[in-house]
Formats: sequence, structure tokens, C-alpha cells
Amino acid sequence: MLAATQIARAIFTRKGKVTVFVPHYAMSGGTLLALAADEIVMSDYAVLGPVDPQLGEYPAASILKAAHQKPVAEVDDKTLILADQAEKAIAQMRHEVGELLADRYPREKPKRLPNS
Repeated sequence: MLAATQIARAIFTRKGKVTVFVPHYAMSGGTLLALAADEIVMSDYAVLGPVDPQLGEYPAASILKAAHQKPVAEVDDKTLILADQAEKAIAQMRHEVGELLADRYPREKPKRLPNS
């Protein structure tokens, strides 16, 4: 998500109007870029997917779910470390999305958006 975050910030701070076109779907980083734009144009059946950070090959939300399905004593150290990183990555993305939407929506609104 680092590259997508950097590009989104560049789009967000651009002086001119930025329009993003989503003909089919934008997922994760693509959604983040769309949220940074001034305008999103989508086809009738286009979709914006969740902004869900990945840790290696695993979605952060899935790592957290796996870590919380067992008592902590039964979870291996690697999974616990990944879960810690996943929590931080999700918090960072919530912050980034909140920053992108702050001027367009009340501060409470991004927190009420569904979790991925």
C-alpha cells in the first residue's frame, strides 16, 4: 500500500481537478487512488473494492481473524507478529482514508464505513 498511498497523496495535493475513471473495478490501492480524486466516474456496473492492506500474500484482515480464532497460547509467534503488523497496517489505512475524505465528509463518517 506504500506506493498507492504515495500516489494518492500526490493526486490529493494536485492543484488541478483530477478525475478517476473506473470502467470495471478498482480494488484496494485502486480504490485509494479513486478516493484521492476530485471526481470518480464509474460505469453502471463498476465497483470500488475495500481498501485492504496486504502483508505479503495475506490480507491483513484475514491475519487478524486467524489470530483471534484461537486462544493466544495456541497461536504461533509468527502469526502473532503478523497480526500486530496487520493491526498497524489497517490503522494506517483508516487514517489515510480519513485524511482523503476529511474535506468531503464529517470526521465521523469514515469510521462508520464497513470494515473489510
